[in-house]
Amino acid sequence: MPQETKHINFLWCSLAGLRCLRVVPVHTMYDKKRVDQYADIDENGYLKWLPKPMPSVSLSRACISLPAHEDTPSPDSGVPFVGDICLQLEDPMSNLMCLPWRPKHFMGAVRMLDPISHAPWSLCPRSCLARILEKAQARHGISFRVGFELEFALATIDGKFDDRHTYSSARGFDVESSLLDDLCDTLYSMGIVVEQLHKESAPGQFELVLGHLPAMEAVDGLLLAREAVAAVAYRHQRRVTLLPKFLPEYAGNGCHVHLSLWKNGINILSLSGATIRPGSLDGVLDMYTTLSGFSSLNETFRQFLGGLVALLPALMCFTTPTPNSFRRLQPGAWAGAFQGWGIANKEVPLRLPVQTLEDGLFTNVEVKLCDSTANPHIALAAILSAGLVGVDLAATLSEADFAESFAALPAPLDVDPGQLTYAERTRRKIKELPREWSTAKACLMSPEGKGLRELLGEDMVRACVAIRESEWAALGGIRLEEEIDLLFDRY
Repeated sequence: MPQETKHINFLWCSLAGLRCLRVVPVHTMYDKKRVDQYADIDENGYLKWLPKPMPSVSLSRACISLPAHEDTPSPDSGVPFVGDICLQLEDPMSNLMCLPWRPKHFMGAVRMLDPISHAPWSLCPRSCLARILEKAQARHGISFRVGFELEFALATIDGKFDDRHTYSSARGFDVESSLLDDLCDTLYSMGIVVEQLHKESAPGQFELVLGHLPAMEAVDGLLLAREAVAAVAYRHQRRVTLLPKFLPEYAGNGCHVHLSLWKNGINILSLSGATIRPGSLDGVLDMYTTLSGFSSLNETFRQFLGGLVALLPALMCFTTPTPNSFRRLQPGAWAGAFQGWGIANKEVPLRLPVQTLEDGLFTNVEVKLCDSTANPHIALAAILSAGLVGVDLAATLSEADFAESFAALPAPLDVDPGQLTYAERTRRKIKELPREWSTAKACLMSPEGKGLRELLGEDMVRACVAIRESEWAALGGIRLEEEIDLLFDRY
């Protein structure tokens, strides 16, 4: 149990993607008689351990529907202005984390519950993801492990960038090495694994590659990592932003998702091509543009990936949902601006990184179509739901009928689509991803989007769409510089 706990931090992420917090002194949550059953309180008011049942606090339901640009709930979200929800922490042994920058504070991600029935609220992001994970396991025996690439940009207090170095620059890393060392130490002390850290392409921009974990743990860890980035930056007198497009002329911040599918303790993607031994990376790329290589992908994974590819435009309503998100999704900006997938192709939104043969050719799929203006629990729930639409559909159709369905996996893209002419893209049936919110929303509301909507739930879809539409109405027509000025410190 946490020792000498002074304050409990209730952490959640709004549907607009903003990290939110309620800090509650421990001594206010329990009457003295009840506390005596579990713990001693010293003269300073510290609890020696946290009592059970887990504490909770109330929150107005309307708060979940606040957009990023103002503190006025979105009127079409379906969220009533009257009534509260209950924010409840999970088991402290697995969920509460001591904050190195506030050592008397412990933080944990919360569930949102009905205060009377204690059932999960229909707009609780963590409960939404938990429901999708349960359905994947119950229907298909599938579980997921997930890792995130967290990109962020550091600026001086007056908003200037100290470096103009490029991608993976050693000198660019040196500029902020003291802060980055402090950040890694902070994350390590929180039990958050950093697999890689490097300078990114824009001024002041860096990327943290977080270790892969079971899906829910990975998203909770991502939220805590974002808190750590903000706290350490502040300690070093730096401003930090996760905003996707924070400088007009540079590629922006993403939050790429690496996920693997598991059955019976085995990564099913690692089985793909297990008997194939190409002599080089070029051999892999050549092989997988042919039918023989393509068919060696695990069947369940092909179905999952087919659902993802087909529903990429609809996914944008949850994974890249803001006007600023759409500004980042440009051809040639490492973001993936065209609908499709590829192998070791950095210019498609779904990429299969090639691993060593000892691990299997592939171990995960990278979803590049995601950024930090999204609620990460909802974004991952939507990504997994899109893939499950393909798996669910395949279970109801014959192999021949599924091959003709909208979720059938197309051939991988072996080139940068942005380098092709419009005529060549048309010939190869390569579509550009939506450039406007209305197009993405239409894809979500189309017959093909029905399965995705049903998995996420009608209430969740309605609220998310309403919140983002209010943001588009307010921000869609303003200049990028105005948008950056408003949102730089909010994300």
